[in-house]
Amino acid sequence: MIGDYTWCHLSTVEYFVWVKRDDGSPINIRSQDPADMAYGTLVPEISMDAVMEMLKRGLTKIKDLFVDFQKELEPSLDCTALAEATVNAQTDWCLALKRIMGACDITAHRRYVAWHNACFTKSDDSSYMDSEQADSEEEPGIISTSERKRANMSTLPGSRFKIQKS
Repeated sequence: MIGDYTWCHLSTVEYFVWVKRDDGSPINIRSQDPADMAYGTLVPEISMDAVMEMLKRGLTKIKDLFVDFQKELEPSLDCTALAEATVNAQTDWCLALKRIMGACDITAHRRYVAWHNACFTKSDDSSYMDSEQADSEEEPGIISTSERKRANMSTLPGSRFKIQKS
């Protein structure tokens, strides 16, 4: 929040996952039956157990369809190792949440920059100089001792997830 204005706010992230029934009927996205659909949230709190179970169920169905397809192509092929394999789907939902929040930070920063540029860069006040422009101008009389140029940090997105220095 800058200047009492919220540039980007994420209040909820919801996941809905449907898996096709064994009878071959089409997926009904209006169904809230737990046999057909799983619901989970990532924001405001991580609650993804039902989604993970439905994803495992869907991956198991894909594996079984692949085994059936292999047997159809080559009936003599031994697919027991694949047929007996278990599906271990693991997702780091904390990492997913961090990435989503990082995208929010980038969105907020871009909205702020657009607002700032719209309000201040076409000003009639010739004495105004934004911080990026001030940083890029060299001080008179200072001689650079290195040919390397410093990266422009203003193009990097900010993040509320800081890495601790050891």
